[in-house]
Amino acid sequence: DEISRVLDQIEQILGARGKRVNKESIMAELSQIRKNGYALSFGEVNPGTVAIGSPVFDYKGRVTASIGIMGPENRFSPDEMPVKIKNVKKSGHSFNQEHWGSRQFRGILNRISFLINHIEKNKTKR
Repeated sequence: DEISRVLDQIEQILGARGKRVNKESIMAELSQIRKNGYALSFGEVNPGTVAIGSPVFDYKGRVTASIGIMGPENRFSPDEMPVKIKNVKKSGHSFNQEHWGSRQFRGILNRISFLINHIEKNKTKR
């Protein structure tokens, strides 16, 4: 897996606020994010903030971006978290469906990708 190969090349991994983390903990967290369809951060990057993110995929199903919200902890009550998580996931899913969901659009992108690859191969032969 590409993520594992990248992490193998890094001697020391520093997480949020300089905390040392290991490859196994990162892989476990990524697995949980994939399973849940969202990521949470409680003050990991900015103290006193909460963030919720959901992946945005490209037409090949690779994560290329994320959609999320962030704000002060006092605006993220435990009672509201399930609704906020649901809305962020829904936004990510809607974006994916609108941009990559149509079969016709995927077909066009596949043809463009094929043409680009064909052009690149011919450049290297010259």
